[in-house]
Amino acid sequence: MKRASLNSWLCFSIALLVFILSLLLSPYYLYEDQEIYRLVYKGIQEKPFIEAFSFYKANIYTDEFGHFLVIWLFSSFAEKDVLMSFLNGVVAYLASWLLKNKGANFFVIFIAVVLGYYSWSLFLSAERLKVSTLFILLGFFLYLNRSKFSSLVAFFLSVVTHLQNIIVVIIFVLGKYYSDVSKLFLRLKVSKKAVFMFLFVIVCFVLALYFFYGHISYKLRAYSVSLSVDEFLRLTLFFVLTLFYGRKELGKVVIIFSILFIMVSLVGGMRINVLGYFVFLYYCVQTRGGLNFGFFITSAYYFLNLIDYVFNVVQCGSNNPC
Repeated sequence: MKRASLNSWLCFSIALLVFILSLLLSPYYLYEDQEIYRLVYKGIQEKPFIEAFSFYKANIYTDEFGHFLVIWLFSSFAEKDVLMSFLNGVVAYLASWLLKNKGANFFVIFIAVVLGYYSWSLFLSAERLKVSTLFILLGFFLYLNRSKFSSLVAFFLSVVTHLQNIIVVIIFVLGKYYSDVSKLFLRLKVSKKAVFMFLFVIVCFVLALYFFYGHISYKLRAYSVSLSVDEFLRLTLFFVLTLFYGRKELGKVVIIFSILFIMVSLVGGMRINVLGYFVFLYYCVQTRGGLNFGFFITSAYYFLNLIDYVFNVVQCGSNNPC
């Protein structure tokens, strides 16, 4: 069997396993956010588009419409847990393929995707973020397969599903045009790529503020915290580890984490730590395929968190203790 075919089958096997495990675990998650998501999924069935979206907004309090489009299209003929389990499988396949593309060992991919705490937080808890992540992973997949326009569409869908992922898109663009940006600041040389990058970032911010100003204001108030050292600890750990594994791209790593630290100061560490972990993972798997101290120590820590998470879901109906 050719290596490409073998890799695809291994990625598919991980996706199938995540799909099956999701089918087994999803029915237990009934409360907190999922209580609302289940209510909305049932409530929009067979409603016309405008009426369904009004019902969606009245219960989920968001103008981000990507998640709504997905569940509105499928809610009339697919049971919610089956649909979400299928989407989990798609996320798992794309994540596995992308990690393998960066040189990750399949044992590492299995641990990160199937036994990862943040993976299951997406699979079971953070439903809108999960759908947004599916689109952004699809965008990366399409970009790497030379389908640039389709990747832009996927990135757009990701942002209008969950605004948090505009950070990921901006980081991706900064990474692609880092050399041009560094020339601009260090040598005062302006290239067409650098101009495009700045225009892209500005347009993203302007469009986000224009269409989602009320939603952004609400979320900033909801997630704003009194800053403490604890809010930065986990992201700082990921930063230090990423500096080590990404030392060949030191400047890029510093810029990425500078953005993440600014976001922590605005909305707290809970959501931004997830991004910090995946940035760390991106660089970590490029050293010995991820078979290194940094990966195993973080995976061991988060596996203990995953055990508590799954226990709470099965026993208490949510990720929080009874």
